[in-house]
Amino acid sequence: MVEKKRISSIITAASCFALGVIIALIFTMATTEERVHWRTVIVLNDEKCDVCAVEFNKTVEALKKALSGTAVKIIELSPYAREGEIIYKKLVENNVTVLPLIVFTKDIAEPAVFSEINRAVADAGMKIELFDAGEYYILRPTWPVRKYVPGKGEARVKIYANDGFDTAALKKILFATVDNVVIAEENARGNYLLHVDGPPQVITLLASFIPLSVHTSTSLEVPYVKASVRVVPEAAEEINAVLSRPNIIVDGFVVDENISVVAAISTDHPEIIGKLFPGGRLYPDGIVVDRSMQLFFDVYLDGVNDDNVISELYNVVVSAPNRFMVRPHYIVFPGGEGNTTERAVIEYCVFLTHGAGSWLKFVTTARKECKDITGCWEKTAGKIRLDTEKIRNCINSKEDVLRFLINDTARAGITRPSIVINSWYVWAPEKGGLREVVCSFLLSPPPNICGEVTQDGS
Repeated sequence: MVEKKRISSIITAASCFALGVIIALIFTMATTEERVHWRTVIVLNDEKCDVCAVEFNKTVEALKKALSGTAVKIIELSPYAREGEIIYKKLVENNVTVLPLIVFTKDIAEPAVFSEINRAVADAGMKIELFDAGEYYILRPTWPVRKYVPGKGEARVKIYANDGFDTAALKKILFATVDNVVIAEENARGNYLLHVDGPPQVITLLASFIPLSVHTSTSLEVPYVKASVRVVPEAAEEINAVLSRPNIIVDGFVVDENISVVAAISTDHPEIIGKLFPGGRLYPDGIVVDRSMQLFFDVYLDGVNDDNVISELYNVVVSAPNRFMVRPHYIVFPGGEGNTTERAVIEYCVFLTHGAGSWLKFVTTARKECKDITGCWEKTAGKIRLDTEKIRNCINSKEDVLRFLINDTARAGITRPSIVINSWYVWAPEKGGLREVVCSFLLSPPPNICGEVTQDGS
């Protein structure tokens, strides 16, 4: 009998507890619905994004002040706690996946209410621009945001930086582009400006934004680089400007009118300095910047009018012999080999076997006379008296030539049609004025064709 009473009391207690939980849940749900049901502005904060907070909080405070005399109420919620999470998940269903946010209930759009809000914010010098997000409106973010997708794993990143690096700018990029990124910071622990540990997708992204870096699949580093420079007088200002980077320490800069190249740079990181001078000649202990013109052609873009560029370049270069070392590059990526690369192989083989002058003459002629260069290159080469046997032997080693072009593309880091003059000035077709640009880099006296530029500006 005692045992039955004990069991009965346990069941009664459990029932009461369950009923209490249900009532509490109903009360919580009712409270949430009541809080955000009518003329409400919901501020969804994000404590995980420190660089978002400053500008976001200014907007929130200004909005609170502007709406203080209206019928609109403002509540602040966390998207990681129950109330805020319910609202944020509804926004996610409507493709809104960023935080922090300022959210408006739909009745805000009622003419009487919206006109009252507009008058209030206009008096405060603000403007309300709302976007439809299903059950709610959101205010267009004018502050930094963090991408957040509920249920998706975190992308954990650790940043080690010295004083010369702006981590705020870096964090804004990561928060805005990587889902659910969580960032921790520590002081630098080595001889570098910046070191980042993170998942492969983060490191790949950062490598594209920070070219003066070295990286593995899970870490990226911007090392301090020492450089000692000898440079001709007319290029001293340009070379100094190119090397003015927070991680480059120039411990010697000599202007020397007797050196035969534009600049000779000794460095402990030629692979880093080489990224600043994509046409330079790399050595184990440095880089040489020649008086050169490097042409980069994208073999995959048929719409790029290389023919006009080459023709214009040919007109300038042949009128100024020995002023520039001209070298072509063909942009080719791994896995991109195919019919589109046939022209690149043939034209580059002409350059390898006969040099820049013959290459310019060949491509200028071939692109005027050949619709399909694979079928008429021999006729063109014979017409300008090139050794077709030498060219054919080179073309027969097509795989080796393509491998070289792929590696050359990766080293130069240029992935669009361009002309690099003296290894640092990059000209692209959309800039126009190729002749004027080339002539500005020629030593005096300028050829006649450059005199024409001075007279009529064409």
